[in-house]
Amino acid sequence: IKVVEKTNEINFGTFESSNDDETALLIRNDIVATIRDTAVTKSKGKSTNTEKSTKVGLNSAVVVTFDSTAKLIRSKIITEKDNQHAIYTGGRKSAAILTDTTIETYGKNSSGLVSSNTTKPCVPLEIK
Repeated sequence: IKVVEKTNEINFGTFESSNDDETALLIRNDIVATIRDTAVTKSKGKSTNTEKSTKVGLNSAVVVTFDSTAKLIRSKIITEKDNQHAIYTGGRKSAAILTDTTIETYGKNSSGLVSSNTTKPCVPLEIK
């Protein structure tokens, strides 16, 4: 798991998780992370709690939380198993902005984009 907690730029990175209930890339703590030309893969690992997979992003490839923003540019996110979401945003001001980014999900109950935003009526995801 790669945890990004400071405003940061990631270029040409590769992040992968194959463990149960683990995310490959976690962005948190009120930051803006710009991720360019990066591959994020959740290849194996099952979710031991389907409800938490949907409500808190457990077992997702990318999780954006605690008022953070992830800007994904020319990147690729892949999930291969059941209950693995590609990108999950959670929290009142968390967001994901995708530009020229590819998402592939192959498992059952696996979404490309999931938001659990409890204070805004709109989903904080932007696709360019």
